Amino acid sequence: MKKAILFTLISIAYTTNSYSQIGIMTENPVTNSLVHIDAKSNNTQTGSNLNLDDVVIGQNGNVGLGTTAPQKKLHIVTGGTATTPNPQVRIEDGYQATNKVLMSDANGLARWSDYIPGYQAGVVGAGITHATTLTGTSQWSKTNMTITLDPGQWLIFYMISMTTNTVTVSDSNYRCWVQVSMGDNSTTATTDAISKNRFSNNAFVGKRTIINGWIAIDNKTTAAKTYVLYVGAVQNSMSGLNLLNVGEVNDGYSNIYAFRINMQ
Repeated sequence: MKKAILFTLISIAYTTNSYSQIGIMTENPVTNSLVHIDAKSNNTQTGSNLNLDDVVIGQNGNVGLGTTAPQKKLHIVTGGTATTPNPQVRIEDGYQATNKVLMSDANGLARWSDYIPGYQAGVVGAGITHATTLTGTSQWSKTNMTITLDPGQWLIFYMISMTTNTVTVSDSNYRCWVQVSMGDNSTTATTDAISKNRFSNNAFVGKRTIINGWIAIDNKTTAAKTYVLYVGAVQNSMSGLNLLNVGEVNDGYSNIYAFRINMQ
């Protein structure tokens, strides 16, 4: 019995060293494979998807399940299509549950977990002053409200607060119209916007005004990029009327933050 086992091992080793291929349930292991298992032994038949039952270990170390030409370290083909999907990957680690996603830690160890979208907080600095009568290229003022985002798509939310100085008006209900735009360090309206870019509100004399807005952007560069809030393009302006403390960090109202998104 021992001699038979030894003979078998020697035979396998000899075959492997000689041909560098092992075929199981097939006499024709695929080229460039070390091990090729054809579970149904059907690769000589005609028809489609005859490799879906195959397991292959390539000479480059790639493993293929359902394919005889694995392109990565693990390549799985289930035969599913966009119209008729066929999911065949199942991981039971104790964390599995409805609507979980597979996430990894810093070492690449994966587990099922609740999905938490990427979040990035912005910066709110000192408030600025903007004269409502500014026109032309000066009609916009850069605030100190910024947010720096990695490449990809993001949905930015902001709340920007401001007040006006007190001036004499004949109409106690006098108000001007203030606009806010998302730009970058060189333009008042970023070209990365994939949604509306301006929001506005009325500003009453001597009162606080708050403008809420949101914007979807797509940072297509390969590095983090900083986006800036601008205020201006004031309509129904008045001489001597200024917007004060625009985007002031200490007012308790102004804030800016973003979440990762995927807009098709």
